[in-house]
Amino acid sequence: MAASPGRFALGPKQAALRDQRVLVDAFCNFHADVVTQKRVVVASGGVMPHDAVQQRLLDAFEQQAGKIQSSLPEHERRLFEETRYVMIAMADEVFLHLDWFGKEYWADKPLESIVFQTRDSGDRFFNRIDDALNGRTPASSQLLTVYLTALALGFRGRYAPLGTGEPETYRARIVDFLARTDPEIVRGEDLCPQAHEHTATDTPQKRLPSLSRGILPFLVVILGWIVIGEILWLYRTAELDTVLDRIEDAT
Repeated sequence: MAASPGRFALGPKQAALRDQRVLVDAFCNFHADVVTQKRVVVASGGVMPHDAVQQRLLDAFEQQAGKIQSSLPEHERRLFEETRYVMIAMADEVFLHLDWFGKEYWADKPLESIVFQTRDSGDRFFNRIDDALNGRTPASSQLLTVYLTALALGFRGRYAPLGTGEPETYRARIVDFLARTDPEIVRGEDLCPQAHEHTATDTPQKRLPSLSRGILPFLVVILGWIVIGEILWLYRTAELDTVLDRIEDAT
């Protein structure tokens, strides 16, 4: 079938990349909404009603699910549901670590308790990574990439009060695992060649611990997904420099 006028037909590799990006793009789109709402709170001097912020995020959360879920095959719907859990965990952490009027109210009733009726995302986030990496649950490359993205954007969960480097260790473990189990993803030139054009090469970059030279291209791919995907519209927020610095430091 011919491509529609004004549109290009996707080649096999492009189609595969699109499929592999579904969960990551969903996460990044919702996180962009989170950052936008954080900007609104800051602009209000911290007095924006917490319930109004939560409702806006819940509306965006459910609208996204309505658009995506019906198009996913059955086995990917479970992965999408877990991705949604990571989205909510990330959103709660953002507003629980923001100095504003609604902080205590948010702690009393986080989004996690509203959507999933649980209150342990700070632990569960890392426990689920452990389960996947240790073979206790099936490991999805897409889902692990979502966790990797959240870590690159600063999620710390149970380690936030401790100030330890454990989140960085988890990030390195995920990269190493994916490089060994899904080598196609490691081939950055096949998956996302334009990522190299958006990665600084003339400044020193901090390497993750225990990463071999062969794993670095995969990390570049992940960072490229974050930078060149839908999360690019974060240019509209006041937090762009902070987010990009974190992503660049991950390399």
